[in-house]
Amino acid sequence: MEKRTDIEGLRAIAVSSVLLFHYDRSWLPGGFVGVDVFFVISGYLITKRLEESIARNNGRLLPVLFDFYGRRIRRIYPALLAVLATTLAVGWFFLIPDDYALTGESAAYAAVGAGNLFYYWNTGYFDRSAELQLLLHTWSLGAEEQFYLVWPFLLFTLLTGVKSRGWVAVAISALIVVGLLYSARTVTVAPKSAFYLPFARAWELGAGALIAFLPTISNRWLSEVFGLAGAVLIGISLYLLHGTETSLGFWMVPVVLGSVLIIAPKTKTRVAEALSRRPFVAVGQISYSLYLWHWPIITFYRIANMEQQPSGLAVLVLLFLTFVVSIASYRYIEQPFRKLPIGRALATIPVAAAVVAAGLVIDSQSGVPWRLSPEATAMIASAKDYSGSRPKCHRDDDRNPPPEQSCVFGSPNVLPAIAVWSDSHGVELADALGQLGEAKNRSILSLTYSSCPPALGYVSPDQKKCREFNQSAVQFLVQNANIKTVVLTAFYEYYLSTPDRATFRTGLEDSISRLQASGKKIVVVASNPTPGYSLPHAASRLAMVNPNAVINLSVSDHRKTSGEARAMLDSIAARYKNVSIIDPADMLCGGSICQMIRDKRPILFDDNHLTLSGAKLVAGMIDLDKVDASQNQSGR
Repeated sequence: MEKRTDIEGLRAIAVSSVLLFHYDRSWLPGGFVGVDVFFVISGYLITKRLEESIARNNGRLLPVLFDFYGRRIRRIYPALLAVLATTLAVGWFFLIPDDYALTGESAAYAAVGAGNLFYYWNTGYFDRSAELQLLLHTWSLGAEEQFYLVWPFLLFTLLTGVKSRGWVAVAISALIVVGLLYSARTVTVAPKSAFYLPFARAWELGAGALIAFLPTISNRWLSEVFGLAGAVLIGISLYLLHGTETSLGFWMVPVVLGSVLIIAPKTKTRVAEALSRRPFVAVGQISYSLYLWHWPIITFYRIANMEQQPSGLAVLVLLFLTFVVSIASYRYIEQPFRKLPIGRALATIPVAAAVVAAGLVIDSQSGVPWRLSPEATAMIASAKDYSGSRPKCHRDDDRNPPPEQSCVFGSPNVLPAIAVWSDSHGVELADALGQLGEAKNRSILSLTYSSCPPALGYVSPDQKKCREFNQSAVQFLVQNANIKTVVLTAFYEYYLSTPDRATFRTGLEDSISRLQASGKKIVVVASNPTPGYSLPHAASRLAMVNPNAVINLSVSDHRKTSGEARAMLDSIAARYKNVSIIDPADMLCGGSICQMIRDKRPILFDDNHLTLSGAKLVAGMIDLDKVDASQNQSGR
């Protein structure tokens, strides 16, 4: 097949776009469309080879399939298996059990061309839970290879059944239109399906295949227009699209059409000449290895650095490492295997089986937790240091008993005179107050509801019964003479970042106003420090290499994050009597830092919720004797 150096250059643009997007989305917001450029290129090159193979084998299917899948195995699997094996090996020393088990399972899927199915079932591409998945990028290989399980048969049928190339082009065009409409529809009703599954991506590969059957474009002027228009369309997509699962369907038309316009001309255009320059061609040649290796390298860096994106010198070092590894992968793995006879190249199959077996063993052994040091084990255990009463006492739309059936913590001998009204941030606080209250013959009522702050009128996007619950909660509290004090808290920063922030602010003040008017004392617990990443996981990863792991958050960073919320609380407290504010930072922070690890234990069980141990520290700041001066001593 004729060597197209401009296509190598286009590959360089595609892989560079993906790299820039993964290092910092702000550099190239639409850089993720580089994968779609790859799909178009692959569709074109694969179809050209298949067409030649079908013609060469005089319409015999088996030789065509043997040649095609032999080439795919030699092209895809050697470098892929090297990445999978290396990731599992390095993960043994640096990954905590949860991460390692997930990596093992995803490696098993990727080794059989099903990486996209694994991530479809487990996560979304653009959400935070996906950002530390070491093999996330293998989704594109899975989607492409699943397309190629069908395409050789379909193309063989078209070329042997329809003698006219024009009619073959018409048939492929019809499939593209159907595929695009399906993708556009699916992205509105099931965006994860549209992103990960091959059905909604097939039209992009089909667009590349169509190029092989288009009439030859030999007019110089028209070729120049095509090339320039293609470059503009790709450039617009790279800079104007943003990385969300809804940036698919019709939004992909410009980048796909742009790729087609660049590849289609058969004469050298200025765009093609630019893409054919040596630096572009050199990067294009190693683009597959670059794509495979860059994501595990950057993700391992983030895992070792509190999930932070690299910046400054770290970016240069990681890029240098990525290029060195990729060049070696291209030279010593990709190239030698592509030159092997198919019989010898089939040796990759037992290697793939070994990777699958290793991944499944790692997953079945829950990430082999005995690898961890005692310090790392203790750190990760904090991820489960939450109230054991969450399943039966914490509300959501599926479990929403009336306020009078709420859980009570503390002494069983007295009626509760204190109530905690909160979203999920109050669960551990209520439990901790109950443990402290038991020694003082006090009890605490728990009124907590997931994603539902104690703000009257607030409509939670996650919990549809929130507004109704808050109305019943405040009515119950106002009418309950035994309840003397109400403790309020919430994940204020989250609600202040939503479109309904104004309703949250006024709703919180309305709640305080209603409680204050009924004679209740009100204790508002301010925001606890939050680092923006899962603290137990980060601490455990750190403890694997440093037994004396320390994680601190600067007070200035905490004040910057919580400043708006604290100003809101101060403003409300200044306007109402019997309202006091407890700030967890007064206990958890000192000087210029907030200690996120206390007594060798993280104070959060995720990225924002206090552990039960951390909640006990905050609960100790609330003087039960003062807030409950008239505790009802009658039995319940």
